[in-house]
Amino acid sequence: MSTVNHMIDMYKSGMYHKFMGTLKELRLKLFVSQAELAENAGIAAETVNRLERGRRKPSFITIRKLAKALGVEPRDIEF
Repeated sequence: MSTVNHMIDMYKSGMYHKFMGTLKELRLKLFVSQAELAENAGIAAETVNRLERGRRKPSFITIRKLAKALGVEPRDIEF
């Protein structure tokens, strides 16, 4: 299954809640603030905050940007 298809399936199933914890865990391992991650990913700091709190579902483009900024593959930020 391709990464995109995997993400679509997980997104549709509501398993994006796991994404919130994984995102924060990866960010903290790098000792990076939400603002620093947002700047490196080219997204708003409020977006990172909302994603980590589950107030926003990530788009596929956002996942790719965050993965690149964290130095991981998009599939490593699992839903």
